[in-house]
Order: sequence, then structure tokens, then C-alpha cells
Amino acid sequence: MAAVTVLQSHARRAAAARATTKERRRVALRQRIVAEILGSERSYQDSLRVLDEHYMQQVMWRRAHAMTALPSVAQSPRQSPVGRRMARRGSVDSNLGSLRSMAARSAALDSRLDFPTAEEVDTMFCSGSLMCLLDLSRQLTSHIDATLASGQRLSAGRVGEVFVQLAPRFLIFSEYCKRVESAMAAVTRCQTVYPTFAQFIAHLQSVPAAPASAADDGAGGTLDLHSYLIMP
Repeated sequence: MAAVTVLQSHARRAAAARATTKERRRVALRQRIVAEILGSERSYQDSLRVLDEHYMQQVMWRRAHAMTALPSVAQSPRQSPVGRRMARRGSVDSNLGSLRSMAARSAALDSRLDFPTAEEVDTMFCSGSLMCLLDLSRQLTSHIDATLASGQRLSAGRVGEVFVQLAPRFLIFSEYCKRVESAMAAVTRCQTVYPTFAQFIAHLQSVPAAPASAADDGAGGTLDLHSYLIMP
């Protein structure tokens, strides 16, 4: 009888040990999966950051700099001849005519820039969608980091809750996908039509993007603009 009791006790301990080992393996697997999700998302986020900071913001800065270099562009709307006429004339018709003149003048300046218009820049970078994607990626990594830092037991459900919470915002991917073909076509067209823009993009592609953190040396160069546009 005593021998049976001892055997039963050993069996219970062995079963408990197997259950503990199985749970440890399950937790380790979850940790690896979450680490892979975070690593992939941070890499993706860095690509979005390069598209934003290294390309879009640089193109916008270059365009603004070129605009200010043109004669009379530095004048404020009220300082310009058209602005002064609008201030003197109070009628709707006069103001509409003046606005048309300003629009025509802006178009004429654009034609002298040898650089894409503001509308073309917006099309090339899907700017509204791009910023939403970048914000979503930052929110996702931040929420997962906060979940892991809470000290509670890691479970698939707790990480899954982060995705459920942000699920409505993932619709922005559909919006970006609808615009990306037009964006890539606009880049190709503008590189053909505006030699100065083509040279500027070639320069950006030839230099490494700024590192995302002090731990990143930024080595390895920068992918071409089309490659970054299709990443999202």
C-alpha cells in the first residue's frame, strides 16, 4: 500500500513538472512571437520615417527654398501688388479677379521652378495617408511596449487586445494602397519633367538616411524612392 502511495506521489510530481515545462515553453514561444512582431514593426516604422523625413520633408524644403529664391516671392500677400489691390477693392468680383491673378502668378512661378508643384508633391508621397500610417505604427509599438512593461503575465490575449483596440485605424492601409500607384507614377513623371527634381532625388538616394537612434549608425545607404513607397 505504501509503495502504491509513493508511486502515485511520484506520478503527480512528474505530471506537474511536465505541465510546468510545457507552460514555460508556451510562454517562451509567445515572447519570441511578440519580439518578432515588435522587431518587424520597428523596421517598418523606420522605413516610413525615412520616407517622411529623408524624402518628403527634404523635397518640401527644397521646393520652399527654390520659391523664396525667385523674384518677389518673399513678399507677403498684402505687400504684393495683387494683395494691395485686394485691400483697396472691397467688391466680391474684384477680389475673385485678384485671387485668379494670384493663382495664375503662382502657376507661372511653378513653371520657373523646374520642381514639382505642391499638389504633385502631395500626390507623390500620399502625404495624409503616410502620416497616418507612421502615427499608427508608433501607437502600435507603444501599446505593445506598455503591455510588456506592465509586469503582468504575457498572454496571446493581452497582446491581441492591442490589435483589436487599433483595428479601426488599420483601414488606412486600404486608403494608402488606393493612392500608391498614382504616387509612383507621379514620381516617374516628375523625374522626367523636372530635371532639377530628378537630380535632387538622385542625391537623396546616394546618401544614407539619418539614423533612427544613437544606436543606429545609419550605414548602408538609402533605398530608392519607389522602394520606400511600396513598403506600406
